[in-house]
Amino acid sequence: MKKILAFSIILNISFLILFSYEIYKKGGSPYLKNKFRSEKPDLLSEKPYWYYKKYQHWKETKSLYDILPNDSNEIVFVGNSITFGCEWAELFSNPKIKNRGIGGDNTEGLLERLTEITESNPDKIFLSIGTNDLALNIRISEICANYEKIINRINKSTPKTKIYIQSVLPTNNHPERNNDSIIVLNNNLKKIADKKSAKYINLFDSFLNPDGNLNMELSFDGLHLKGQGYLIWKKLIESDVKE
Repeated sequence: MKKILAFSIILNISFLILFSYEIYKKGGSPYLKNKFRSEKPDLLSEKPYWYYKKYQHWKETKSLYDILPNDSNEIVFVGNSITFGCEWAELFSNPKIKNRGIGGDNTEGLLERLTEITESNPDKIFLSIGTNDLALNIRISEICANYEKIINRINKSTPKTKIYIQSVLPTNNHPERNNDSIIVLNNNLKKIADKKSAKYINLFDSFLNPDGNLNMELSFDGLHLKGQGYLIWKKLIESDVKE
């Protein structure tokens, strides 16, 4: 029995020495740290390429907005690639209008860059964001919580700014951001607007086809807008922009 126990101890020690030597050859404790770190789930790597924390376009555009000069009496359009895709100042023939849309942005990303938007104490802010949150499987309750944070920060930083919450636009053949979810989100955004004394603007209905999806005469991909779509958008908000 003692011989078996002694043999077992010697065998375990031999394995331990061999294991330690192999670890030593591969770099020692730094190797172990990297190995265990790599085995943890990398949540960022699971995000799509356009997720704002990894999207080069988002970072580059934010860095540009950060260095642009502020103006007085600005009217700021804030949102994602759908906002980014329009020349709002030219559309309304108003140089006071600033485009602060960034492709891939969501409510979380907007919170990270909101200071640059509010520091000019703009006259008006037109918000249009949320579709990318849905595509990232962010819960509607969390999207709405972020919206409230956005509104609260605007009100605190620049209390005289008028805030307009524009509904999320419909989509066509984009199940990751389906219209049923968008309708629920929009209903909640209207409640937030009422609660926070902001103005809610219903864009959604004016972009629908008879089947209840985004009218493909206004879009190439069922998500982003053609020029004709921005003309409809202009008509829906023109009185608010000019008042």
